[in-house]
Amino acid sequence: YLCMWSTRKETLKKLKALTEQELSQGLPVSLSPFYANIFAIDPVLLRRIAQHYSAKAAAQVQYIKTQLRAVWKGPSPISQRRPQVKIGIISSDLTNHIVGHGVKALLHVLDLHRFQVFCYALTADDGSDARAQISAKSTLRDVGDLPDHEIAMTINADQVHVLVDLNGHTKGNRIQILALKPSEIQVSMHGYAGTSGSDFVDYFVSDRVVVPPEHAAHFSEKLVYMPLGTSFFMSEDYGKRIPITEGSSFKNRDLRSIPGLAGKVRFV
Repeated sequence: YLCMWSTRKETLKKLKALTEQELSQGLPVSLSPFYANIFAIDPVLLRRIAQHYSAKAAAQVQYIKTQLRAVWKGPSPISQRRPQVKIGIISSDLTNHIVGHGVKALLHVLDLHRFQVFCYALTADDGSDARAQISAKSTLRDVGDLPDHEIAMTINADQVHVLVDLNGHTKGNRIQILALKPSEIQVSMHGYAGTSGSDFVDYFVSDRVVVPPEHAAHFSEKLVYMPLGTSFFMSEDYGKRIPITEGSSFKNRDLRSIPGLAGKVRFV
């Protein structure tokens, strides 16, 4: 019914009021962070919704987290003999999906002498080229059938330095794994353009369009910005960059001046 645009504003107003009531009364929240984000719910309420869902996930694994904390390994030491940084990537979309294609492209340009990549696939192999290339360029672990604590134990046993979550609050996420804190540094990027609202995701990688600096207060994570001219969203072609220079505005009207875009992009 949200496609009945004539009543959209009134419907969203009612949905916002219901959500605020549920939060204030400690009830289960009907509106997910993902839909709150795409419905353009105000960022203050969006963070409260995300906090609710992350707190629920953390509570579900609190008992096992207490047990695992005593046996958790730290990350592998980095030395001249072993200079590689271990990066873990966890996602339900390491398949024929825009996320899978982005990871495939990233692995082809990543310096694998400096980085060792572990990919934790939360869904089965779909036989796609993206999945095959991810497997060829990383240590791919099919862990989707394992319970949360066993996946967390697998990640911790690999002693990754940084765990990158590409789901956030989207379909197929296993945020309970992150709540178990299997890696000392945990990062969110690409899959969900919003805060986790948690105390177990340390950083959010973004650009200044997706998250303008003045919106930093609406994130529980520390913001890490991509270099100017690069995007929060991974591309299938890392060989091309829009030539944006320091001081450029990111508004659509300013893109008209970028060489090569004339006649190819419709500006509205």
